[in-house]
Amino acid sequence: MMDDLDFTRPARRAIFDLAISRACFESLGTSEAIEEGQSFFAKGETSDTMSLLLEGEASIVLAKKIVDIDKTDEIVSEPASVGQPSRTTSAVEETDYSLLAINR
Repeated sequence: MMDDLDFTRPARRAIFDLAISRACFESLGTSEAIEEGQSFFAKGETSDTMSLLLEGEASIVLAKKIVDIDKTDEIVSEPASVGQPSRTTSAVEETDYSLLAINR
């Protein structure tokens, strides 16, 4: 078991399974659609929601700089699900966007 915690080498198996994530979000989540250019969430907002992007792309922004781009089939806002309710970044939709959201 301790070998599984060795972060100095690549994982022996895939950690993220999209099929399992989709099944979870589809059974527990609610569907949302957001239009291009709208903010999905903003730095400092509080939330207990994480989401799976079904379609679209969002820029993750910190201090007016893009630090990441979330794309289809990625999970976003996951810190909210593990006890960090205050957003540390903002997300602006680069395309129309649909997602499934789960509240903690």
